[in-house]
Amino acid sequence: MLNLMYITNRREIAQIAETAGVDRIFVDMEFIGKDERQKGLDTVKSHHMISDIAKIKDAVETAKVLARVNPIHDALPEFMSSEDEIERSILAGADILMLPYIQIFILFFPLRIEYLCRKAWFMPIREVLRKPLPHL
Repeated sequence: MLNLMYITNRREIAQIAETAGVDRIFVDMEFIGKDERQKGLDTVKSHHMISDIAKIKDAVETAKVLARVNPIHDALPEFMSSEDEIERSILAGADILMLPYIQIFILFFPLRIEYLCRKAWFMPIREVLRKPLPHL
């Protein structure tokens, strides 16, 4: 089964995408370390926020709202901790969370969040090959 995704934080664009058959509207909040990881690449860097999740959730009827959060981190001077970011994303209406590294799911994800929100993850293949996963 093919799931179509569209990255936007604009209500009207999300509605057009949903009408066109897009299954998931993607709110991309990841920014921590992204410039370094994607240095020299021609990539899209979104500047979405948690408030965009609620805005998109309210705008769509059938499309799922997918939110990509930042890699696990402590609170920063100008940004909340991972725990707060994940919890607030779910409370804002995220149907699916995209986690930048699979280790987040294994080491960090509390069970209370597991039941509130579906999960998706992204892990570059070089990370899979370089880092052994812990045993549960």
